[in-house]
Amino acid sequence: METLVTGATGYLGGHVARLLVEAGHTVRALVRPGRDATWLAELGVALHVGDLTDERSLHNALRGADGLVHCAARMGYWSRQNEEQRRINVEGSSALYRAAGKRGIARVVHVSTVGAVGARRSPTPMNENEPWAGQGRPRAMYFTSKREAEERALAAAKGGLELCVVNPGGMHGARADGEPAGGMVAAVLAGKVGRVPPGGGTMARADDVARGCLAALERGERGRRYLLGGHNRTWLAIHESIASL
Repeated sequence: METLVTGATGYLGGHVARLLVEAGHTVRALVRPGRDATWLAELGVALHVGDLTDERSLHNALRGADGLVHCAARMGYWSRQNEEQRRINVEGSSALYRAAGKRGIARVVHVSTVGAVGARRSPTPMNENEPWAGQGRPRAMYFTSKREAEERALAAAKGGLELCVVNPGGMHGARADGEPAGGMVAAVLAGKVGRVPPGGGTMARADDVARGCLAALERGERGRRYLLGGHNRTWLAIHESIASL
């Protein structure tokens, strides 16, 4: 299968691209202008310069492809980027799936987040069928935009696009490009963690989550969501584990 990966220069997308190559797929990557993707080219990935906000570039990147794994998203929790976050995560995803439908892409995996499933105050694990509305719903625009993007993706599936959704939890582990990993581990190592928040979540290695994305590409059911989690831990226990290592 010839598969386009968006967000291949990022954390999860890099692992997805590498695993696809190792599995024998022909892989191409949508790379934003000016973004260094040398390591992907050396891996044998074909680079297509484009952007989720440029629909013409999406059509060009998808021409001749069979599969699509959409990992790209605008991360962050700062309110000053709300407008840009929704433009990229929601409208950009919609543009991508319009292009995928017109190009006749056979298999699509939309990468969402557990935050788009929701949250609850009790420590009981949630599942793929939890209702979004509720007191524990995350209010950050990142989660809201990812939920709306997921709803657009599932609407495209109802319209006939062979698409399923994966919802990764928190991720840790090395980057596929060999660069230093960031995120929570880096913050703890640098002594930049203040008060640890209450509650918790599910954590998994990024390369394991990438394997879940490949499984979804190969045999995920159209219109289904799949949680990609690992260990369910409190944030305090997670921080203590990182600190002890």
